[in-house]
Amino acid sequence: MGVVEAVCVSAKKGVVKKAQERVELKKDWGICGDAHAGTWHRQVSLLAGESIDHVKETLPSLLDGAFAENLITRGIDLGTLPIGSKLRVGDSVVLQITQIGKECHNSGCAIKKATGDCIMPREGLFARVVEGGNVEPSDEIMPVSQLFLLACRVDSKFGRILKPPVNCFSREKRAGFMGMTAQCYHQVKMLDRQFVYGIRLVG
Repeated sequence: MGVVEAVCVSAKKGVVKKAQERVELKKDWGICGDAHAGTWHRQVSLLAGESIDHVKETLPSLLDGAFAENLITRGIDLGTLPIGSKLRVGDSVVLQITQIGKECHNSGCAIKKATGDCIMPREGLFARVVEGGNVEPSDEIMPVSQLFLLACRVDSKFGRILKPPVNCFSREKRAGFMGMTAQCYHQVKMLDRQFVYGIRLVG
């Protein structure tokens, strides 16, 4: 499981994007207000913060969005995700990978001209929005196929064991499987009740 390190937007294509506090993603469209949104396959772009770190060794003043990326991630190996795989971002957003890498505009961006290399063509991922919602820095991001709730034991306050049978994409759905509201779910966690989760890699 990883986190979203930054969310970036630009009003025009072919320019650097600027970091935002929060962005709204619409299903089958992309990020509201971003030039790359639309009814096509490259609605959202992702780039690993670890990859950007290597470039910062040469250009330490590099800002988020310099590669025209929408989402900067950390702690998730984007390079292992094949086309067609899905990512859950935050509580509700689901993205589906549609393309890996692309060509730079005008035979090379400013980053490539300055460093002799550009990571976006080979390490950037592109996706379409399957389910919309809001995304902001620090939101969790993970492949949805890896999140499978095998068992959850609730202490004597609730007195039962439930085994959800299907993938759970959000806290609300997990709470539904337990027969509780999302509010109750969070309250129990805050009270340090006894929860035991079994996680199995299924994809």
